[in-house]
Amino acid sequence: TCGAYTAGVMAIGLKIGEIEDSYLRVTRMLALMMSGGKAFTDDVNKFNRALNQGHRLAKWFRAEFGSTQCRDITQCDFSCKAGVRKYIDGDGVTRCRGIAKMVAEQVQDILEKTK
Repeated sequence: TCGAYTAGVMAIGLKIGEIEDSYLRVTRMLALMMSGGKAFTDDVNKFNRALNQGHRLAKWFRAEFGSTQCRDITQCDFSCKAGVRKYIDGDGVTRCRGIAKMVAEQVQDILEKTK
């Protein structure tokens, strides 16, 4: 998984994530899941808001880069020297730096809209 994407999800979780400590609310969420209800709306439990914003980032990221997987984005196989050489020779660092910047901006936008 792309490190920039992963860091973005982590940043969202650190900023707005909460732990649900109510068995009643968790049971309610499970009941909604079993009945086909809307178990993942923000108000069902404390962690859904972070989950939903992480999903929002994932949708944006896939639309922007085609995948969340590093190998798909870079077209490089880092398990062999040839793949690493391809990354270096193709200036992958600059591209990844740009992706990281875009993710940071998107996360900032997401967090500003969830205040």
